[in-house]
Amino acid sequence: IAWGGKPEVLSPQRGSSHLNQLMEILALADVKGESPLVEVIENLEGSLTPQSILILISPAGKEEIITLVSRAAVQKLNIVIILLDGSSFGKGTGQKESLEWLTGKMIDTYAVSKGDEIEEALDSKLRNWAYRHRQVSSGTLT
Repeated sequence: IAWGGKPEVLSPQRGSSHLNQLMEILALADVKGESPLVEVIENLEGSLTPQSILILISPAGKEEIITLVSRAAVQKLNIVIILLDGSSFGKGTGQKESLEWLTGKMIDTYAVSKGDEIEEALDSKLRNWAYRHRQVSSGTLT
């Protein structure tokens, strides 16, 4: 389910044609959707089962992330977060607080900033971000 300017629903299937459909929906999604992400998740409650995997791609801040993760836990959903760093795109604030909060959670989380190689960003989970952050904070990386 992609929820930008309008909801797009694609039922799970196998095969490359399904992947192409999914990528097309994501590429054409209107990032200016007016529904808050928490509201979208609430609207999906009847259609998601405990076996569902919820992949959130969002620049959500810490408070919204906490609410979303709590909501997913109540629904017993498997959750993956692809956290976009809005500040690197010239919008909003950075994701440091959200990433720090997610570091201790058992949630697959990926951090993506403008200019990142998407394959690398999606191949390294938050644990790697936390390690890099400690290194940067201590001055060992530039």
